[in-house]
Amino acid sequence: MTASLAAHHRARQIDPSIDTGVMHTYWLLHRYEEALAASDVKGYVAPASLVELGRLDEARAMIAALEARSGNRVAELANAVRAFMDGRHADGVRALVAQSQTGGVPDPEMLFYVGRHLAHVGEVDDAIVFVQRAFEGGFFCYPVFADDPWLNPMRARAAFQSVLAAARERWQRASALFIAAGGPDLLDVTGALP
Repeated sequence: MTASLAAHHRARQIDPSIDTGVMHTYWLLHRYEEALAASDVKGYVAPASLVELGRLDEARAMIAALEARSGNRVAELANAVRAFMDGRHADGVRALVAQSQTGGVPDPEMLFYVGRHLAHVGEVDDAIVFVQRAFEGGFFCYPVFADDPWLNPMRARAAFQSVLAAARERWQRASALFIAAGGPDLLDVTGALP
């Protein structure tokens, strides 16, 4: 996660107007104010961050704006956030699961977000399936898998422990390649793992 933040800051040094995906890093670090400030692009992460900050009226307004202007899955994911806010648990779960099945090529990060959110609301069996699919698709951010409290409801499950061990191994290999390629020096994070 350190390298992700450093890459964002390095990109901004080169081009102060560049928009990076750092809001996702902040979101996964539970740094919600920074996630909101990081980008003008407002999607699932933005209203969900507002909910985590207790700013429900702002979250509702943002979701309404997303519905009015978005022609992709972002509005539907934000709708799932609203369903959970409104206590419509089953509708929220259905919306998340439905969004994971749209589009030709599944987005592993989006699959992880679906699994993560499902775990957060107690839908552990479905959550594990999505986290496994995310890993198989190439999302293996081990620090999040290991430390994110939203994943706590599934930590005792053998299936999650298997994914966690595999993510750790893949993360370590990727970290070694990053270090060997000079990534820490380029980003001025010498000694830090990505």
